[in-house]
Amino acid sequence: MTTYDEIWECFLTNTKVNKSLIPTNEAIIYQWINNAKNLYNNKIKQYQNDFSYPVECNNDLEMLNMTLTNDELLIFANYIRLVFLKNEKTAFVSKYGVFQKEFGINNYNAQANAKDLEVKEQEAFINELIINALDDWSVY
Repeated sequence: MTTYDEIWECFLTNTKVNKSLIPTNEAIIYQWINNAKNLYNNKIKQYQNDFSYPVECNNDLEMLNMTLTNDELLIFANYIRLVFLKNEKTAFVSKYGVFQKEFGINNYNAQANAKDLEVKEQEAFINELIINALDDWSVY
């Protein structure tokens, strides 16, 4: 069974995010892993014959209900990054969108667009990881 420690270590090792914004609280880490699990299952169900599916989290044991392959673990870790990027985008827009002039932000739209682009690039990268992991190339 894949442990939360393995998942989190893969996330920290393979994805680049602002380390000061990564949670250290176990409850929040569990939430991020569970959110990534939901996104993973949602996407992978269309390829369920090729990937471990459905993945379930056990917070008490701090592990998944199955052992992920290296490819699956990398995909899962990148879903955690996607959760992080979406949360960052939402926080930025919520905080600065209404009061951008009061905060003195002149380039709000450029920053918001950059965050949106980061999310889209992460989604595309996850799709690329999935395609690369498939044994059957007939999905093209």
